[in-house]
Amino acid sequence: FTPADCATERLTRARTGLVHVMNEIVPSVGGEQATVINSWLQKVTSLIDIGLIDVESAK
Repeated sequence: FTPADCATERLTRARTGLVHVMNEIVPSVGGEQATVINSWLQKVTSLIDIGLIDVESAK
C-alpha cells in the first residue's frame, strides 16, 4: 500500500463509522439533540469526503 492508499482506507473506514452512527444510533436519541448531533456528524463527514477527494486527486 502507498501512503495515499492507507489514507484513503482510513478515511473510508472513518466515514463508514460516522454514517453508521448517523443512521443507526442517533435516531434513537431523538428530538433536537439528535438534530444537533447529526449536524455535527454531517460536517465531519464532509471534511472526510474532502480529504478523500484530495487523496484521490494526488494519486
